[in-house]
Amino acid sequence: MMTFHSLVGLAIIFASFPVCSASGQGPLTPPGAPSRTMKTLQQVEPRTELATLPGDATDVIVISTPGSYYLSADLIGAAGVNGILINADNVSIDLNGFAVIGPASGPNTFSGIVDSSGHRNLSISNGTIRGWGLGNISLINSFNVELRQLRLSDCVGNGSFAAGDGFNGRSCSSALIVDCLATGNAGDGFACGVNATLNGCISSHNALSGYSGSNCGFMNCGADSNASAGWFIFSGGRLSHCTSSGIRPQNTQGEGFYVGSGSVLTGCLAFGNSDAGFYMGSGCAVTGCVAKDNAVNGYTFGSNNLLTNNLSTGNNGDGFQGSGSNNRVDSNSAIGNTLSGFRAASSSADFVLRNTAFANGTNYIPMSGPYSGPFGLPSTSTSPWANF
Repeated sequence: MMTFHSLVGLAIIFASFPVCSASGQGPLTPPGAPSRTMKTLQQVEPRTELATLPGDATDVIVISTPGSYYLSADLIGAAGVNGILINADNVSIDLNGFAVIGPASGPNTFSGIVDSSGHRNLSISNGTIRGWGLGNISLINSFNVELRQLRLSDCVGNGSFAAGDGFNGRSCSSALIVDCLATGNAGDGFACGVNATLNGCISSHNALSGYSGSNCGFMNCGADSNASAGWFIFSGGRLSHCTSSGIRPQNTQGEGFYVGSGSVLTGCLAFGNSDAGFYMGSGCAVTGCVAKDNAVNGYTFGSNNLLTNNLSTGNNGDGFQGSGSNNRVDSNSAIGNTLSGFRAASSSADFVLRNTAFANGTNYIPMSGPYSGPFGLPSTSTSPWANF
């Protein structure tokens, strides 16, 4: 039974609990009119579709302002006009997987993509350009160029030199070309101008050279079955882990690698070419390369060159043939070449040291000289400079 004292105790307990009160959550009236929160189409895709641009009398499309552009369908050229004219600096073109295709008939002395005024900072990527006349891509006097993931094929040319290139950059300066393919063109695959760098490219079955230029660098690139040299580098070439094979016979240069003065080749392979595997002018360094089954010499070189740790085997000429003087031929191997293993123009002008020659027509011509190590057998020679 509830007593007076019990009621007083309950009252004291309830009085000790805090009193909760409801509070408001702020005003419900909006502070102003609602605004857009979604991005515009230009913010989502800040590029211009090429098909929306006008052309002129000599170009299907003209790019006249800097910016980023893209294709949304194949562009089919017309007779007597270029495909796309770049007429501004700072232009990026994404072919978006589509093709810029030359006209099927009519006069074709024009280019798929062309800059004829020497613009700078140009980028072209991700598609195919084929079947044009002067060059699939012609960047004449352009500067700071980037090409990526392009297929440049079947440029028909017009019967004159410097026409019909997959990439016509003969006067272009400072180009970066990555993961591109040039095949079946009437000129060079890549005519690179000066100061270009190519990585991971392939050039095959072109009517002139696979690659040409001056002061250019090539890494992990291939050349196959081009009618002239795989590489025709006038001077200052830098080639690393590149391959040239299957040059078709003709009366001009059919070397795998034809490089001028001041070039450096490392870890390259020349296989089955219709002239020498490697031809060097003067002042070149060639290290760790292989020349095999070429129709003439493995290595042909002029003066003041350094050849170290190279292999020449199965060539239908000399393994190593020097035509000048003051070369250092050191720690190379010549095996099974039809003529000589090592042939020098003079017995008194080259350093011939620590080489190995075996099963060649003649192993060494000449076989002695004041700057050469002695010639003998490993079992009897005591000189650290001996040739075997």
